[in-house]
Amino acid sequence: MSRKAPITALIDGDVFIFRAALLAEVPIEWTDDIWTLHANLNEAMSLFDGMCRTAVKETGATGFLIALSDVNNFRRMLLSSYKHNRRDKRAPMLRGKLRELIEAKYNCTAIPLLEGDDVLGIWATGSEVEGERIIVSIDKDMKTLPCTYYNIDDKRTLTFTETEADYNHLVQTLTGDTADGYPGCPGAGPVKAEKLLSPFLTKAGFDEVGAWAAVVAEYAKKGFGPEYALTQARVARICRASDYDFANKRPIPWKPKSKLLGTRTDSIVADELATSKPNRKDAEKVEQ
Repeated sequence: MSRKAPITALIDGDVFIFRAALLAEVPIEWTDDIWTLHANLNEAMSLFDGMCRTAVKETGATGFLIALSDVNNFRRMLLSSYKHNRRDKRAPMLRGKLRELIEAKYNCTAIPLLEGDDVLGIWATGSEVEGERIIVSIDKDMKTLPCTYYNIDDKRTLTFTETEADYNHLVQTLTGDTADGYPGCPGAGPVKAEKLLSPFLTKAGFDEVGAWAAVVAEYAKKGFGPEYALTQARVARICRASDYDFANKRPIPWKPKSKLLGTRTDSIVADELATSKPNRKDAEKVEQ
């Protein structure tokens, strides 16, 4: 009998932890005017365990890995507004403690300066994880990765080629993500971005040079130079295995196959990533 090839579910631990911690919270009314919020850590852990079992069952995986965000985030070093809008939002009270328990129990990975999404991207595109891999998350940005992705909310499995992922990345560069605090190009919604870039996506492949020139031209119409466009692209880029320098423990800044890069060289950006440190308390507030 042939042995079944391994299928590894790559779990977005940040999402699972947030949801389990939130679901464990129970509001209690003691009197007409007094309310408290309670949460049981064991219940939260049980909820998390159940989410992992469901992910494995629904994807047909033979095992799973859990990706977590590092407390430091290189995107905040490139763009100060990144996820800054989440600073004042209350996080579930058990999130931090639940993460500690999960890290002690499960095979979890956090990589210096990266978010959990980046860890998923590195696993999905590198050689560290053997066999078939499927990302399990709710994040729409997974379409910017060449990967197989299972959305746990709508129960859909999608697969993106490298060509499609490269195209989707530049679409995201134009549209931005206000929920994550990077605006993209003003007035460039999904429909306009796809109309602008779709001519560069053909059966022969994706013309990244031409597409990037179109992106820069669109930003220029709004009064922004190529440096600004490049920063938006770097923030929008989920790391792949080729985008991280493991020896020096820092991401490799993305750059297009074009000379339209602005004046900030890659070495300057790399030095900033090596020396800059965001405020740890702010990082903990916006992590998810």
